[in-house]
Amino acid sequence: MRYKVWRSNRDKSLHLLCAEGSGAFNALPAAIRHLGPWTGGAEGDVNRLRLPYRVLLGEQGFVVIHAARRAAAAGGLRRRACAAPGKH
Repeated sequence: MRYKVWRSNRDKSLHLLCAEGSGAFNALPAAIRHLGPWTGGAEGDVNRLRLPYRVLLGEQGFVVIHAARRAAAAGGLRRRACAAPGKH
């Protein structure tokens, strides 16, 4: 199975991951489709995705990713790691 990534034109940090093809996109819930308009992006084999994305894609047929939150969380982890006592 192959996937396609879509990016919202309203909120550039909002990404949608679903099966490849217009049928899969049109089958999405209306609430998800209306978060767009969407611009198509990367495509690939589902087996190359990270496990949490593969599981969600299999269970619900799509994954919504808010990239800014993920980047902020990763940045927060790095700051804490740098601030550890005795480590510079």
